[in-house]
Amino acid sequence: RKEVIYYNDSNSDIYLFFGTTAVFGTGTILIRGQQLISSSYRGVVTAIMDTGKTGNLQVTDNIL
Repeated sequence: RKEVIYYNDSNSDIYLFFGTTAVFGTGTILIRGQQLISSSYRGVVTAIMDTGKTGNLQVTDNIL
């Protein structure tokens, strides 16, 4: 994996967790419309958003 791009395409904040189970209100926060580029972490990533909210977390995994 060269890099991963996480983009919050929802109407709510999304919390990302690297290596642990997602817990609302803690972790790395992505506000609406924000992106995070990760080029070093290669493990499990989990995400969570507030109950009742809708949207998507877009993930682009570049392996070349």
